[in-house]
Amino acid sequence: MIRHYALQDSPGEPGATEHRCDFKPIDRTKGTAAGYVLRYVVRATDGEGLGQDMFNQPAQVAAKLINAWASTWGIHLFEQIGGPPVGVWRETRRVKELPADAPEPMRVAHHAVNRLAPAEGEVQPASWRRFIDAMGGIFATRKTFRVRLHKETTERTGRYGDALPAQERGIKSAGIQVSRDGNAMREVMVDVVANSVHHVWTIVSSGRRDGLGAAEGRPWTSVNNCTRSASGHDKENAETGWSRHEFEAIAPPIHRQPD
Repeated sequence: MIRHYALQDSPGEPGATEHRCDFKPIDRTKGTAAGYVLRYVVRATDGEGLGQDMFNQPAQVAAKLINAWASTWGIHLFEQIGGPPVGVWRETRRVKELPADAPEPMRVAHHAVNRLAPAEGEVQPASWRRFIDAMGGIFATRKTFRVRLHKETTERTGRYGDALPAQERGIKSAGIQVSRDGNAMREVMVDVVANSVHHVWTIVSSGRRDGLGAAEGRPWTSVNNCTRSASGHDKENAETGWSRHEFEAIAPPIHRQPD
């Protein structure tokens, strides 16, 4: 069945039959299927324990490059087919506070994605398993997920002036709202929304501060990791010869504004 779908598109392409769908038995002396998957996950997280990559550079460096590539092109890593969407997990992490009438699935999901410190002092780490339970279980589908993305249309436009599509601005979950119908009270199902925190980054030219003082225009930290200093603080890249003052003279400061 897998080979059938793999060869649906251009089956006559040279090498398609031999290489497009390749099955190999698991060699227990080399590892397990779970270990094979885990190796790929570690390769794109921190690279710890993998030694060198295929280009003979530390795996930790390769992991940073992989994450930068995925972030640049908006690619989701490790979103398995059939499971809860990773986008809901990430948007839930951006929610600082839940509304007072937040449904139970929303509360469970919010607790699951955050590292909590209960009253007894024991730290509770984030849990993908509890997040799956909040979403409706491992067999939940797009139509039955209990927590979904909340999107809003903004007035922002793209680089060519066209209107941007609706963007994620929180999460929502079905809850019960009590309303009055004449003299009777009735319960209706509504979507309860929890807004997330987003920021818009703008580049401010060094020649136009828009009323900002010199101190406000400087980077927030005392050390800019992009600078090149001959003082030895950045020995790995000291050969470039950049000084902090030279870099600040050409690099416009970046200011963060609430969305």
